[in-house]
Amino acid sequence: MQERIGRIEAASARLRSFHPALVIGLLQTPDYARALLSGAYAGADRDRMVSARLARQQVLDTDRTFELLMTEGALRWHFVWPLIMAEQVEHLGRVIERPDVHVGIIPWTRPVIHPVLHGFHLYDQRAVMLSTETAMATMTDRRQVADFETRFSLYAELAD
Repeated sequence: MQERIGRIEAASARLRSFHPALVIGLLQTPDYARALLSGAYAGADRDRMVSARLARQQVLDTDRTFELLMTEGALRWHFVWPLIMAEQVEHLGRVIERPDVHVGIIPWTRPVIHPVLHGFHLYDQRAVMLSTETAMATMTDRRQVADFETRFSLYAELAD
């Protein structure tokens, strides 16, 4: 799955991602990714998944544009040890210095009139990908992609 996502990312000039509860995969540190994936994977399977997820981050070193949105809750949720989360936040601080990466955080105190139900990823204007704990869906219908582009824009307006 991570390799498939990596191929889609590599073929896209503009990547936009939103997640209400987690640090986006392209921004995750090894320990954060390992902790996140430990609920669904173990041993060698988890290690392969973490390695593939981290390998995808090489796309950040290309000439693409990245717009990555999260809620404040993604940074405050304590599903990992405090040391791991501190390392993750320090990593975010380094990534936001890149000129081609925009990271927006929607504060908890910001009123939201559009419900935030799940994370999604937009690849140019071609596709939107939704992920759950057990499945992934890729939609390429122009109307569906346009709907998620509108949602992304609404969320981006809320972010600091």
